[in-house]
Amino acid sequence: MHREASWVLREARALRALYSTDFKGEAYGGRRSWGSGIEQKIEDSDYIRIAVSALEVDFPTTNTASATFYRSWRSNSGDDTRRMTLELEPSGDSWKILDERFLD
Repeated sequence: MHREASWVLREARALRALYSTDFKGEAYGGRRSWGSGIEQKIEDSDYIRIAVSALEVDFPTTNTASATFYRSWRSNSGDDTRRMTLELEPSGDSWKILDERFLD
């Protein structure tokens, strides 16, 4: 399941599964704060809509990828559009999110 679909379907467990066990989560005060923040955001929202645009993917090394894009978030509790970057690492036959940060 894709990251945005997990948010829209309000599936915290599926969303967490897309992240590496080594996820840094520095923008959220660490992995523990990030995890509880996801659950709270989902619980507080009647609906969640997310759109991604201007996606750019780079592969700085054979073991890392970087995806930069604009993420538009809309829910009954608010909305915003921000530019962000996901740092990814390979995991089996897929990629896991190692870190994410907002660029604005």
